[in-house]
Amino acid sequence: MPNPAHDAETRDLALLSLDSGRFESLSGLSQLFILQEILHTYESDHDLGEDTVKAYEVFDLIVGTGSGGLVACLLGPLRMSISEAIEAYLRIHTTVFASERQIVSIEENTRRLRDALQALIDARLSPTEQESAFSNFDNLVPRCMVVVTALSKAHVEYPTAFRSFRGRRANPPPCSLLEAVLSTLAHPHHFSEVTLKKGSIPLSFIAADLGHCNPLESLVAEVQDRFKNRSIALIVSIGTGSPNPINLEGADDFARAASEQATRCHSISERFEKMLHGHPGAYVRLDADGYDASTILSSSNVMAHVMGYLRQAKIVSKLDMVAEGMNERHGQIKVSEISFPKASFLYDSSFNAMIFDIDSHISTIAHIPTLDSDKYKIYGRGEIILVKRIGEGSGIESWEAKDKSNNNNLVTVHRFSDREKMGDLMKLQQG
Repeated sequence: MPNPAHDAETRDLALLSLDSGRFESLSGLSQLFILQEILHTYESDHDLGEDTVKAYEVFDLIVGTGSGGLVACLLGPLRMSISEAIEAYLRIHTTVFASERQIVSIEENTRRLRDALQALIDARLSPTEQESAFSNFDNLVPRCMVVVTALSKAHVEYPTAFRSFRGRRANPPPCSLLEAVLSTLAHPHHFSEVTLKKGSIPLSFIAADLGHCNPLESLVAEVQDRFKNRSIALIVSIGTGSPNPINLEGADDFARAASEQATRCHSISERFEKMLHGHPGAYVRLDADGYDASTILSSSNVMAHVMGYLRQAKIVSKLDMVAEGMNERHGQIKVSEISFPKASFLYDSSFNAMIFDIDSHISTIAHIPTLDSDKYKIYGRGEIILVKRIGEGSGIESWEAKDKSNNNNLVTVHRFSDREKMGDLMKLQQG
């Protein structure tokens, strides 16, 4: 009988990434049902009892954000089986939203969430464990390596990583497990921001939904920091349901469209899959799409939908790839070979512009001087060279271009001239 923890310090890595979903809709519950299928297969393959293998015993690192961050903490620091995590997730949700199935007030929802999480933590952890900083959990719970992300309101370009272990760099303010979960769930429409202190300096955190709802980039950063000399056998990324596509053609409110696009998780996954196209089986994306993840769902509806999704032939094939990767642990790609490409940019015709990665997040505000008719210099990045125009409409021109700072990779560049819309984007970024 294999030991899931065997050779944990040297084996090729299995990694798990968990997207954010709308917590009030229960769409995040689909991740636990998908994981239940994955671990059931693992238990069956190794003649282990049902619900006996814990996720943190199989995956070397779990990274989650938003509702995915909550799932990561249930499975990691709180050491729950999948069945226990499903029950806990439902209990928290019911406590927060009660019988009204709607948001009462941000303050009341935050109080309910804090009380529900604290009760859960009290039942699972000793007083000594509760008093420990979240960054020390890896010492208390062997191999409990979990990262949850949130955004500092003062700097929304890159998410802050709250780790259950001590990182080599960019350590956030010290916090408890409770504070880490509250931070990753602090969507401004639903819950209050969380204020933590680094020394005497207070920092406020909110959920990383805007532009960072898929934590794959954070996972890559953590793996490169922690496991730079290792190889990766498998990366599993689990979504919470694919939203409907956005059509920018004719959009009157470009800032609204950009905001919606920035919260899309699947586009980041698609780029990651393209990056690893030469390593089949190294990356598997599972996302029970086909329903509107923005609506209020029941647990039975989520389960029925996920069960149907898991029985599709193409998904069965993906589950087989996951099983093979977890069982064989054969290194497919070295950590040092992974990089996360940027995709596209927006700028206005006055060249005082925001650079915007349409597939990911707002990256910076910069001045772009023109060099000639088809070349632009971006401070701190390099040159973007326009190749050909591929579309236009509603004051927006779309171009195929080469990003010289990224090996001349082809990117899509969108140029627009409405400075009021650019101002809306700046307000969006500054929050």
